[in-house]
Amino acid sequence: MTTFKRDFTFKNNIIEVVARNVRKYRKMAGITQEQLATDIGVSIDFLRRFETTFGKEG
Repeated sequence: MTTFKRDFTFKNNIIEVVARNVRKYRKMAGITQEQLATDIGVSIDFLRRFETTFGKEG
């Protein structure tokens, strides 16, 4: 069986892009941070910090 090593190259700000998109689409869907955190199985505090720390508009 052949195994391939993948080389993923991302821009330095990929986490910021993801965080902004999480916030954007959550708001578009009318879902609170608490609802999303429960749905995806993370703590409310984690999601809040993720969105505000990495998803800053700038």
